[in-house]
Amino acid sequence: MAKRRLLRAENICDRGPGDRLERRNGNLYLVNEQGYAPVQVEDRETTGLPPFLATCAGLLDADQIGRWALMVRTALMSPEAKQARLEALQQRWHQLYGDALFVVV
Repeated sequence: MAKRRLLRAENICDRGPGDRLERRNGNLYLVNEQGYAPVQVEDRETTGLPPFLATCAGLLDADQIGRWALMVRTALMSPEAKQARLEALQQRWHQLYGDALFVVV
């Protein structure tokens, strides 16, 4: 029997603006607000975190960190994954700039 491949969230063509990713029982599901059953999707959030952390460690200026934070906020991601990535960016900001809220260049 062939192993069933899970869909990636971005490959589901009838996804709507109100759909969201949710983590349930350790798996990732695309949930539709219209009451449809959740669809299990491939969990690239977990496997993508170590490369993301490595990238964060290499960010060198405020502009880079700000652009990445905007990308995290607009991506289709579960709240847990967004939080983990934003925390990594905040940690890098703190390493470079301490408690400064903004940087003037």
